[in-house]
Order: sequence, then structure tokens, then C-alpha cells
Amino acid sequence: MPTHSSWRGAVKQLREATKTVTPQQRKLAAFAGIRLPKDLPKLVAAARLKAALSAELSSPPVSPAGGGQLDFLSSLNAKRARDPLVQGDQEEAKAWIEFHLLKRRLEAIERLCPEAGDIVEIKDSGADWLGEVVSIAGNGRIHFKGGQGSRAWPDRVTLKCRKGATT
Repeated sequence: MPTHSSWRGAVKQLREATKTVTPQQRKLAAFAGIRLPKDLPKLVAAARLKAALSAELSSPPVSPAGGGQLDFLSSLNAKRARDPLVQGDQEEAKAWIEFHLLKRRLEAIERLCPEAGDIVEIKDSGADWLGEVVSIAGNGRIHFKGGQGSRAWPDRVTLKCRKGATT
């Protein structure tokens, strides 16, 4: 996944990932004999297309969403977790979870506007853990100086100091 030194590149990728159904998906839907609402996220459209074409794609049949999966989705969007289409298809539930997490990350990145060199703190880290931002991945994950897998999701981070600030 590409990384960016500025929040703008990550926002661009996150916006692309959270767009609605594409014209190509609508063409596939017509072929599959299903209807995709115009406001449906393209991630969810992909899951519905996969379900509709599962026999032709030699993929496993649709399985119902599990309780844990629906509980997690409910924490993100309770109304969506009660939708019978979502409850009946674990892949659609997974797509909705991914969509809501990406939207949350997009909002957090837009609020923080992190740049390489900024100093941030991870919320609820058990200690005062500060890190210097090195890059922001296209999925919103913020990477820190020092490597060794030091990273956090943007909704778990607070900005402490901008790069170049004298405070």
C-alpha cells in the first residue's frame, strides 16, 4: 500500500475507496440480474456482485454473517447490522465494516491533517507514548519514526506538535 508524507495523499485514496458503485459494477449487475442502488458503496457492490455471480466464479456460496461480525458492525452502524441482506451474507457484512472503518479513518485524517515530522500521541496507550509521523498509508494508518512496525490508526491519535513548531 502506498504511503504519503502528507495527509492529502491518504485522503485522496480513502475518498476513492469509499466512493459509490461504479459504472462498470452497474454493467456487471445488469448482466447478473441484480439492482445496485446508486448510493451503495462500491465495496458493498463488489460483495453483492460476488454473491450474485458465485456459481459462475466457482466461489463458495453465501454464508450468513456471524454474531461477532454483526456485533462489530452494530458498533459502527446499528441500523446496517439489522439489515437482512447484511445478516444473510458475511461478505456483505465484511464490506460494510470495511466501508465504515475507512470513513472513520477519512474523517480522522481530515481532522488531524498529519504531516511527516508532526508529533502525535496514541490515545489510551497506557503511557504517554509520543511518536513522530513518518508517513500516512492509503488506508489511513499513520507510521512512526523508528520503524519496527510502529503505527496507529488516525482515530486513535491526537496531535501534540506540528513539524517545525517552536513550542
